[in-house]
Formats: sequence, structure tokens, C-alpha cells
Amino acid sequence: TVTTVYQPDAPEFAELRQKLEDEVPNIMAALGLEMKQLPSLWAADFIPIDGHRSPWVVGEFNCSCLGISGFFAARGKDMDACAPEDREAGELMCNTIGARTLAALEMYAEEHAHAGVSAARCAEEVLAPEPRGLYCTLAEPLLRATV
Repeated sequence: TVTTVYQPDAPEFAELRQKLEDEVPNIMAALGLEMKQLPSLWAADFIPIDGHRSPWVVGEFNCSCLGISGFFAARGKDMDACAPEDREAGELMCNTIGARTLAALEMYAEEHAHAGVSAARCAEEVLAPEPRGLYCTLAEPLLRATV
């Protein structure tokens, strides 16, 4: 399967991206979720539909089993399977996700400092309301190293 990955600022998808970003709060509300529950890493996969009122339709939202685009060649292998430029792109994406997640956690902890919210509790509340476990396990070393 060939996967085409476009840069976030690809001009041919600027209008589609803006529409999705504008609608995320409505989508979260329809799912009964708060915006703070939006995963740090998620994707909306669009498929082209001929003759539809919109040329692109969301085929799925995915937040449970995402591949990092720069690391696709390593699936089922190790990181040596990635070209240096792909590995660099994947690392940049992971670093960006980590930085944004940390910023969200720090903001949440600061907003709730009066209630004695600890970094670990912040990770539990922000990253994994249900089910607990995986996200907190991944977040705690990051929190310990930075908080």
C-alpha cells in the first residue's frame, strides 16, 4: 500500500484542514467528550468521493494505532530500515507531539495548582481518563524529567 503524506501546510488542503479544525469542538461534543480529552496524536483519514457535496469525506478517525509517518519503513523491522530524512521527519513529529503534550500538562497543572494537582495526577486526568494505564505509564517519565 502506498501512503501519501502531505505537510500540514500543504496549500491544496488548506481549506479542508481549516474546516476540520473548526469542527473538532463539535465532533468532540457529539462524542460526549471535552476538548481536554482530545488525544495528543490522532488522525482523520480522508477519502475522495466523486459526485458528493464535498470532494473529501472523513473515512475514519484514528487515535489508537497510529503510525508516525517518518517511521513507516520500520514497521515490522527496526529503525535502521528508515532513510535518514524519514527518520528525521519522524523524530521531529514525535518531538512536536511531546512538546505540545507537555505544554498542555503544564498548563493544566498550573490551572489546578490551587487544588494540589500533582504531575502524576495531571497525567491521569488529562491523558487517560479511561482506561488508565498506558498513557500514564508513558507520560510519567516525561513528567519526572521535566516537572
